[in-house]
Amino acid sequence: MISAPIFLGWDKQHLDTAAAWLVENHGEHLHQLTIALPGRRAVRGLEERLARLAPTGGQAELVSLGQLSDQIVDVELPRASDLTRMLAWVDSLQQLSKSDLQLLAANPPAADDLNGWLNLAQLLRTLHGNLAAEMLDFADVILAGDLPGGTETRRWKVLGKIQQGYRAKLEELGQCDPHEARRAAINTGRVASNREIWLLGITDINQLQRRTLEAIGDKVHSLVFAPEDCAHLFDQFGCVDIDAWSGEDLELPLAEETWSVANQPQDQAEACVRQIASFNGKLAAQEITVAVLDDEVIPYLERALHHQGVPTHNAAGKALRTSSPWKLLEALANWVDQRSAHELAIIARHFELGEALGTLGAAAELDDYHQKHLPNTFGKKLLGEAKKVVLLERLRTKLEQLLGGDRNHCAQARPPEEWLASIQRLLEAAWGNRELNEDNPAEAETVGALRKLSDAIHQLNSVPAGLMSVLKQPLAGTIRLLLRETADETLPETNDDAFIELVGWLELRLDSAKAAIVCGFNEGKAPESVHADPFLPDVLRQRLGMADNRARFARDAYALRAINGGNRSLHLICGRTSAEGDPFRPSRLLFQCAPETVAARMRRFLAGGETSGSGEASPDTAPVPLPRRDHQVELESMRVTDFYAFMRSPYEYYLTRTLNLKSIDDREREMNGLVFGNLIHKVLEDFGLNLELRECNHPEVILKELNHVLEQRCKQYFGNDPLPAVLLQIEQVRSRLRTFAGQQAARVDAGWRIVAAETPTPDGGVELVFEEEKIKLRAKIDRIDQHIESKKYQIIDYKTGDNPHKKPYSSRNNTWSDLQMPLYRRIVKKLGGYGEQPEVAYWSLPRTGAEGGLVQVEIEDADAWEEADHQAAEIIRAIRSGVDEDGNWVFASGAEQINDPILAAVAGQGLMEENDGNSDLEVESAAR
Repeated sequence: MISAPIFLGWDKQHLDTAAAWLVENHGEHLHQLTIALPGRRAVRGLEERLARLAPTGGQAELVSLGQLSDQIVDVELPRASDLTRMLAWVDSLQQLSKSDLQLLAANPPAADDLNGWLNLAQLLRTLHGNLAAEMLDFADVILAGDLPGGTETRRWKVLGKIQQGYRAKLEELGQCDPHEARRAAINTGRVASNREIWLLGITDINQLQRRTLEAIGDKVHSLVFAPEDCAHLFDQFGCVDIDAWSGEDLELPLAEETWSVANQPQDQAEACVRQIASFNGKLAAQEITVAVLDDEVIPYLERALHHQGVPTHNAAGKALRTSSPWKLLEALANWVDQRSAHELAIIARHFELGEALGTLGAAAELDDYHQKHLPNTFGKKLLGEAKKVVLLERLRTKLEQLLGGDRNHCAQARPPEEWLASIQRLLEAAWGNRELNEDNPAEAETVGALRKLSDAIHQLNSVPAGLMSVLKQPLAGTIRLLLRETADETLPETNDDAFIELVGWLELRLDSAKAAIVCGFNEGKAPESVHADPFLPDVLRQRLGMADNRARFARDAYALRAINGGNRSLHLICGRTSAEGDPFRPSRLLFQCAPETVAARMRRFLAGGETSGSGEASPDTAPVPLPRRDHQVELESMRVTDFYAFMRSPYEYYLTRTLNLKSIDDREREMNGLVFGNLIHKVLEDFGLNLELRECNHPEVILKELNHVLEQRCKQYFGNDPLPAVLLQIEQVRSRLRTFAGQQAARVDAGWRIVAAETPTPDGGVELVFEEEKIKLRAKIDRIDQHIESKKYQIIDYKTGDNPHKKPYSSRNNTWSDLQMPLYRRIVKKLGGYGEQPEVAYWSLPRTGAEGGLVQVEIEDADAWEEADHQAAEIIRAIRSGVDEDGNWVFASGAEQINDPILAAVAGQGLMEENDGNSDLEVESAAR
């Protein structure tokens, strides 16, 4: 018979209390005990305490509850690995008829879609595990009766057929399912232990674990963290009594100041920081633990704490999928499958692989290639100049050598061992010759990731021969299978400094911190709830005697009471919305209180919570100086467009023209404004250089030539397989050219003829003088026309933006907002041959053709041209001197006008400014 639970109270730190009790009552016999705890973190915590309190005595055996069953249950056959079991489910699924499959999935996976079959198998494996933990199988669900409708009964019969096939496959392989093997052992009495079993802090156990413990009877004891007068709230194993902890009369004492409301995840993070600051340095960082119930809060919280100089440590570890080796394989699978430039760019940026292959500059080549050509796939023949993609070609060649062949080779379905050898070659190429120091956190992460990937490769190679045929697929599929097998793996975080621990909700109860803060204390997280289960809805779970939402509520209600029952400081933070604004509900646990308190708490939640001050500049904060380099600007020549760039944003001019900075975004999936405009300009340039069509006044002939030139240019720029969005944009270009063709024909009828197209300045530019400021101007003038009767010349600049009616000169202020046309006029007069007073005009080709056409710049003020020269002289002098008339740095303005997000970030624009009312010093001291 199982011994009655022993109650240790909840007024002190739980593991400290348990360790002291065990040493006092079993100090000399600890080595004879097996102690089962809820999880590995609790195991490590108790192990440290027992080693400190009883350093000379033998140590108890500490295990998680899951490990305990395997120790005391005698399983006859070898346990099948996780992957073997998954593939056995897949094998059984693939034996079904199409009609049977459609009872499980409306659109069953294709025969060669292994990932689709694995997804379906994962659903069944999870369902099988949930039922097996309660000593049930699929047939038991049908026996329970009352399934809704005949279709649901047929579906469970099909599930039973799949389960039988699964069992038969494992039997054929000479292996067993661990869940079913334990159940068989329990039913046949193969359960034994020669050690005393102590359950410590275990709040809920499934039916299989319960039957296992009952089989060894009086060897089982339990320690419960609750006072003796709460014994009626627990069962014989020390687990929570579901009725007692979920009843309507349950009250959980919670002071009003113990909880608060914050709006979005970022607000929760900053509320947490303020709570830490409120400790006023009385607690060290390691004495504070933060439980994060909503994963969306974690990045905001880590950033907010790190901003205050407070390191964090995530007890759950860092996801393996964020590691460098995992991400390299992910990019490799996508590139092998799709041959996209975007995926190759990720590979090209991989430092270790690039260093090993001698292709470290390939990323820059690819970025430039992508912006110019926007390829959908990365074909065998690259566009543009071969000399500009040397490293890129080398990278592709080296990858194909490592993988054993080209795209066609990689697309062949092969057994996994062939492809796994290729994957190993790639990993060895990147890290095989590098000495990694595990004392370095970043390198330790890489080592850990490589070990886990190596273990997964070994598991794939160890799949029984009877299942290998299921795994025959192309290289990309095998890589994705490897990634799938490791996607949920984590790597321990390493941190040498004092840090604040980030834990899960259920770990907090056995945490030793003196202060605990809970973020995301919302319904669905605490208590945890499961809804819309496709196979086991809550009603069916209750009928089968399985853990349901009511059991989860009881577990979490006890957890809150136990956490709040000790001598620690507790603060709960409820979020009101997600980052996208989706509403949250407060945890029901907050309303297990006196009736008069319920309404007040709900009003408090609905009233709204704390909002961060991010983005609001403090009135006492001095402007942040713009980054700059101390050097004299040498200015001998300028492009005409440089003048407008300076007028619009002096600081952007400094970054792009003086320092030659630029940002390249390989994420672009369509032509940006510059590429789109350049394409139209090139087509119109080719048209303008066609001497035979300069006098053509037939729109259809002009359009035919324009379309021909467009197709040639597009093939030259984008190849035969451009991105889908580029195809749409090309049609937009064609639409604009159709409008242009009509306008061009009308212009010929009006007597105008093209006499020059894309006229460049001589090498080095045209030397001009503006108020004693000598400068060489560089430009390429889109077009110059002449009227056949009046002999007047007109300088034309094409505009593809959506603001066709541009007025660069204001007679009211006698100022120019854009000096392009006055400067073009000076250049053309210097070149000679186009008259003394050429007119200037814009030819707009916006989205709506009716709004475009030629717009002449009418200048009636005789002093306007002189004012343009004066403004140009001032700009040249300012750039050369570097200071304005007041002696200030001339480039220190216009940062807010920068559109490029990367360059704007250099200028401090668009960055989050945290202003939460606490100084850095206050928070740092709070977590000293």
